[in-house]
Amino acid sequence: MNYAYRSSIPRTLIGRGVVVLLALGTIGCQQAIGASRLGPAAVRTANAGADQTNGPIMVIGGGKDQDLIMQTFITLSGGKAAPLVVVTLASDDPAKSGQAYVDYLKQLGCTNARFILPSTSGTAPDQQAFAAGRGFFFSGGDQRRILSNLTGTWQTAIKSAWQHGATIAGTSAGAMVWGRTAILGGDPQQTAWYGEDPTHDGIRLGSGFGFLPGTVVDTHFSERGRLPRLAFATAKDAGGLGIGVDPQTAAIIRPSGSLTVTGNGTVTVVQVPAQPIKLPMSLKNMTVSVLSAGDEWANGIKTKAAAIR
Repeated sequence: MNYAYRSSIPRTLIGRGVVVLLALGTIGCQQAIGASRLGPAAVRTANAGADQTNGPIMVIGGGKDQDLIMQTFITLSGGKAAPLVVVTLASDDPAKSGQAYVDYLKQLGCTNARFILPSTSGTAPDQQAFAAGRGFFFSGGDQRRILSNLTGTWQTAIKSAWQHGATIAGTSAGAMVWGRTAILGGDPQQTAWYGEDPTHDGIRLGSGFGFLPGTVVDTHFSERGRLPRLAFATAKDAGGLGIGVDPQTAAIIRPSGSLTVTGNGTVTVVQVPAQPIKLPMSLKNMTVSVLSAGDEWANGIKTKAAAIR
């Protein structure tokens, strides 16, 4: 079912003060049914080498952990006996959070899950186990802690593992660091009025790891009305795609370039051409697609091998 509408977008999603100008004066909103093929844009992932295949990336919208999503992560990572690595750099209490996730994975039947906290003082066994991981799960918290600490040999190791097929999954903050641009914070409504003005709690942007170049990820999406800041960030990131993920929902980006949805909520895909941004926010030719469990964006989410930050 495809439909376009002029005024039925909830104010909680768009936000006060957002002006969206499109070629036909509407927002094109595509509702995917089954495995529909949507949109002209491609979500890009970093290129693997000629003899390599990137693994999938799961971006999870936060909220209470859901067995279905975690079981999908386990399956994509090679099953319950696969070496799984829990990374809780974003957490206020990394050790407590890390152990809780390991216990959760064990409850789901995993026999080889461990918590590793990348740091300059990391032990050689930890570094070896990290490099051997086939599934990496990043917790929520503050994404700046991930970007500041997953550096050097640790970042090299996860990039190499991913380029050889390992799965990367992250929830909330752990999902927001994989694009070229990362949203670090900011109020959506203030962003609509004031853009990046820090005196009004406008959007704060930083450099992500670049595993998904041309793609910006935001989480807790519909419940917190974050469309304005995702649209702003996507336009600012030279245009491309924005992926907004609801709590207890995951978008799975596979090496083929497809995006599939699982979980209870929706995934919003925003396409915004690169353009100057007027304030209060005005964007031209923006399209919005809303997907739910079982839907597929099969247009090609391309990955590209990013340089180590």
